[in-house]
Amino acid sequence: MAAALAASATGLSMLAQGQLVLETQDRVAGRIGEFRGGSVFTPSGGGRTGQSGDHAVDFGMGTGPVHVADAAFLNAAAAEDRMTFALWAKKYDIAASSVFWANSPSSNNGQRGAQVHLPWSNNRIYFDTAGCCEVSQRIDESVEFFAEYTGDTTWWTDTWNHFVFVKNAEVKQIWINGQLFFEGYEAGPLPTDFVNLNIGSDGAGGGLYHGLVDDFAIFGSALTEAQIGQLYGGTAPSALPAAAGLLAFWDFNDVPAGGQFTRVTPAPGSTGAGPDLIEVVNLGSGTAWSESNVSLRLNGVAVTPTVTMDGSTATLRYVPSPLLDPLTTYTASITYPGAGGAPTTSDWEFTVGLYIKDQVASRVGTLQGGAQFTPGGQGRSGQAGDFAMNFPTAPAGSVRVGDATFLNGAGAEDTLTFSFWQRLHTVRNASAFWALSPSSPSSSRGFQAHSPWGDQTIYFDSAGCCDGDVTRINLNVNADTVSGYEDATWWQTWRHYVFVKNKEAKEIWIDGELFHSGWGDPLPSDFTSLILGGGPGVADNRMAGLMDDFAIFGVALNEAQIRALAQGSAPSALPGSPQVLAAWDFNDMPTGGIFGTILPAPGSQTAAPNLVQVTHVQGTAAWNLAQVSLRIDGAPVDASVQLEGGVVTVRYVPNPIFAARSTHTASLAYPGPDGQMLTRDWSFTVGAYTRDTIEGRIGLLTGPARFTEAGGGRTGQAGDLGIDLGMVNAQQSVHVLDASFLNAATAQDELAFAAWQKLYMISDSALFWASSPSSSGGGRGFSSHAPWSNNILYFDTAGCCDGTTQRINQGIDAFPDYSGEQTWWQEWRHIVFQKQGEVKQIWIDGELFLEGYNTSPLPTDFTQMWVGFNPADNATMRGVVDDFAVFRTALTPAHVAQLAGGTLPSALPAAAGLVAYWNFNDAPAEPVEGPKLTVTRVGNSLTVTSDPQPLPEGFVLETAPAVGGPWTVQTGATTPLTVTIGDSTTFLRAVRR
Repeated sequence: MAAALAASATGLSMLAQGQLVLETQDRVAGRIGEFRGGSVFTPSGGGRTGQSGDHAVDFGMGTGPVHVADAAFLNAAAAEDRMTFALWAKKYDIAASSVFWANSPSSNNGQRGAQVHLPWSNNRIYFDTAGCCEVSQRIDESVEFFAEYTGDTTWWTDTWNHFVFVKNAEVKQIWINGQLFFEGYEAGPLPTDFVNLNIGSDGAGGGLYHGLVDDFAIFGSALTEAQIGQLYGGTAPSALPAAAGLLAFWDFNDVPAGGQFTRVTPAPGSTGAGPDLIEVVNLGSGTAWSESNVSLRLNGVAVTPTVTMDGSTATLRYVPSPLLDPLTTYTASITYPGAGGAPTTSDWEFTVGLYIKDQVASRVGTLQGGAQFTPGGQGRSGQAGDFAMNFPTAPAGSVRVGDATFLNGAGAEDTLTFSFWQRLHTVRNASAFWALSPSSPSSSRGFQAHSPWGDQTIYFDSAGCCDGDVTRINLNVNADTVSGYEDATWWQTWRHYVFVKNKEAKEIWIDGELFHSGWGDPLPSDFTSLILGGGPGVADNRMAGLMDDFAIFGVALNEAQIRALAQGSAPSALPGSPQVLAAWDFNDMPTGGIFGTILPAPGSQTAAPNLVQVTHVQGTAAWNLAQVSLRIDGAPVDASVQLEGGVVTVRYVPNPIFAARSTHTASLAYPGPDGQMLTRDWSFTVGAYTRDTIEGRIGLLTGPARFTEAGGGRTGQAGDLGIDLGMVNAQQSVHVLDASFLNAATAQDELAFAAWQKLYMISDSALFWASSPSSSGGGRGFSSHAPWSNNILYFDTAGCCDGTTQRINQGIDAFPDYSGEQTWWQEWRHIVFQKQGEVKQIWIDGELFLEGYNTSPLPTDFTQMWVGFNPADNATMRGVVDDFAVFRTALTPAHVAQLAGGTLPSALPAAAGLVAYWNFNDAPAEPVEGPKLTVTRVGNSLTVTSDPQPLPEGFVLETAPAVGGPWTVQTGATTPLTVTIGDSTTFLRAVRR
């Protein structure tokens, strides 16, 4: 354990000052609601009364919730099973969404403790409590049965309406505008483990609310008809009698003095900021902004922005020229009229990310997610200085060109050509590019291609999707349509693609040959942005592969021009000099290269104990490897330094491995682009971990996962421990970092997993998940739901969820020994999942529960594994797990019975093929509490004292010039320690050695 403090302060980040982060307080206890996703207060008069000074919260078309981090205040009322939610609402449309969602870990279907769809897209209002969607949890009715409903969406969008949702023991009610709309019975009791609340959102996929909300109130009673009528008549919730039991009330009238910042670009704290724009938008300042009372500084240097007013909205905008350098960090300081017009300054930091510039007009494309430059020589030409863009299989990434309005002239002429080179890592459901046009249907699909989709078909969409007569042409790539195509490896070499729109004609060209042609409606002329390597949707719409030399032409290229591109001509050198609108060659790699992975991650509190590794993609100024070195905690270590394929890997395997919960500082020394030596310093803390008893494989405890107390394992004996995954879904697990040991067994299409589990509750979760990149369904190589929240056990291999090739499943009610009660799961159960060829089995407590057949063989590319966690759905098991074992063969009925009877996996005969076994009995010793350091100043001297004093045995003092190190032991120093104040900053800490 270490305690650290700074001997002098050099500055203070004011990230939250000036309301760069919007908040609202409830009128009962000051509970904070944090605005997320871009939601804002309405202007004055935008609240439900329309009067000056009355505001509401504006969720736009689904910008995000007002998040209340602590909703435990609901639990006392919930214990009495009486509660009322009241609010005013005015919608923008009828979209599938939730107007509020109070999370309760014990409630199923997304911790749905209390939730309302107002309405769902089918015009039905749903009111859920203690989960969803049984009769004991849900009441719902169509608003069409409300007498005052006009029959169209304007009822929702043109006027404010008042809604009340009452839970009164087994009775639930929905009230609209002071009238009882619907009443239901048989409601189960409210949960008593509410943890947080989202107003304007959901907890698990119910959709973001579109519209305004005002006067959101919660009562610890079932309001009466008279009280509900008072609220609808305009009485404030806080004006009802005390017996109403008001618990919380947000009126959204606490707009910050000086207005609210509705947009800050780059976002505070961002590490992938664009280089070409700094913009701040303020709504509702009491003083008009102008260039005389608003200023901007970057790293302390004044710059000249433009400042404009549009009604009550002020915008500051600065376009850097030249562009800000990639991988550089800036502090932006804006001074503006705050409360009463007094000058107020707010600071925020951001780091410019990697980006590309086109060769025509320097249009910027910012790298998003996992997108990265390849090393030199991996562009399509193979020459040393040729780079490409790499969109890795994981994590997914893309390149975003924020301004694609340059396409609109060509769109108006209905002629446009996109050209690029591509080499795939793997074929999957993905887009190569996506030019967004708001007028085009199907997610603004103005000009888009799948090259290919996962079914080996190339799709070309324009002005929408997916009508084969007017928006789409497509054709499957197979031996009959592309010369030389044999199998999926064909995509793994460089291929040249051209997509042409020429009036009504559309064409797809591959490697200089016409592949397919068809017809389409006119192009849109409202293009806004462009994405390379994917689309605007979910991450699995991102391509996995390399892209190079992406060019856009404002004309339809002819055959000669297309063939010239396929033969390697530059876009600017084509015959006939066609109009080049944009061309990115992806050769924008910074001179000094870029760091790739840094392990453990800087600042990590759950670092792995067995590896320190840094990768660096070489730029045009390559590293001299002899100058590269690594220090750990100030001492040099024997790290390997290797260069392969333009990537330097610095790797150190500590021996012995780092202790759990120990803190370390790593310092990498390397040559800069001009020859000077540079350092990259970072600190990390090792997480708790467990090791398997066969090969010592690391299982890292993530999130709030922890070892049980002594006796918490399945035997109950003092030395037996398990892993407690808790009762909330916080992505906790035992994460096995390297699961490649499975591949030798799966090559024989045989594998068995066995474990004990004791659940706190039934939830959407997995007992285990072994990840295989080649497997569908989130890399579902070998995984189980034991059970899912619907009480069904699922066993998936080689993907999901085909019942013939990948999945077997069955409800637990088919198990003869199942009691029919949820409490059955709250006892220790032994479960085995195994596959042997096409035969798959699930065993429970030594009895065969289910046998089925799946034809797909097991994959042989397992990479990592989780116990108690499903990474595809971020779903965690709620309970305790023990004695997790992996066997390379399917167990015999006798072996399964022995395990269920208490035999340890390691006690089975060698023929059982045990390859890994975590007994979870290796909990680390509890950390020693470190001393507390305090500083007092007298004149020009600082005196550091410790509590206790002097330093406890085993602790030493260390100093460093920065929090990240490097740290140097002050030999012989103890406390009290007196130092003289100097000009530099020094950090001091006490560390146990």
